[in-house]
Amino acid sequence: MKILKGISYFFIAVTLIYVVLCFVGPSKFEASESITIEQSPKVVFDYVSNFRTWKEWDPWNSQDSTIEMVIEKPIGVGHKYAWTSENMGSGSQEVVDFRSPEYIKSALRLADWEGVSHTEFIFAPEGAATNVTWTMDGSEIPFLARGVMFILNQVEHLKNDYRNGLAALKEKLEAGAGISISVSDSQIKNMLVVGKRVQVNPVELNEVFYDAAMAEIATAIAAAGKTISGPPLAIVYSYTDDLMDTEIAFPVAESFEVPAPFSLTTIPGGRAMITEHNGPYETSGATWGQMERVVELHDLNIRFAPFEIYVVNPGDTPDSTQFVTRIIYPVD
Repeated sequence: MKILKGISYFFIAVTLIYVVLCFVGPSKFEASESITIEQSPKVVFDYVSNFRTWKEWDPWNSQDSTIEMVIEKPIGVGHKYAWTSENMGSGSQEVVDFRSPEYIKSALRLADWEGVSHTEFIFAPEGAATNVTWTMDGSEIPFLARGVMFILNQVEHLKNDYRNGLAALKEKLEAGAGISISVSDSQIKNMLVVGKRVQVNPVELNEVFYDAAMAEIATAIAAAGKTISGPPLAIVYSYTDDLMDTEIAFPVAESFEVPAPFSLTTIPGGRAMITEHNGPYETSGATWGQMERVVELHDLNIRFAPFEIYVVNPGDTPDSTQFVTRIIYPVD
């Protein structure tokens, strides 16, 4: 009997201790962590507000290779991603408040947890940098689960995940993962061009090469009794470090018989992502790289080869710092 009484007292004591832990344990998941990132608020905001970037920095993707994500709806209110995971379960996160470049609020729902939690990102300028605060306002934790949360220190684990995520976000953005150029989502008209298509090593594509090709094309257009209707351009069909497939061209107003080795090409009108690079051509590679990131991060389909228009070129001014190159990606 003494043994049974001892066991009973033990379980009563454990139960009482656990109830006490439930009283002192967290009533909800709450966290708030901050970091300063050496990028402008707009660059940081645009990167964080796009759920397609999260696989690059959020702390849970790095912990679980089984996570599968589905992204829904355009960026803004209603933008959503849902995930499934063998180790971390399933859930979704949907943007419910969106104020560029200052604030994002999302509703977080977990498949195995009742209630809706909310996360916030607050972006505050600090000189040329941005202070990013990431918060969690979790749903109510059932009373009898609070003791487990206290014992496992789950809130502190969440805060640690937030700290790790923000550190990864800082590393990515300061390494150039964000979009720092101005890009317009526009419509372009059909453009008829007369060009000369070449496949060469990119190092050969200097000003002398372009000048020679453009002179040939201009002569062919004049010989046909036609006129050039705009600034020169180059269509980039493919590019590697060793080989570039490009068509150097001039726009014309009407179709005509084009002699070899020249070609008549129609650049189709429709939706296009457009930016402008200001300065020497030698520095335009970074802008092209940023445009590739725009296409990637917005999951766009390129419907025709991208091209660049030499709006202000050596024929207009000898000062290369004044050059203006318009880069256009036709997309669906």
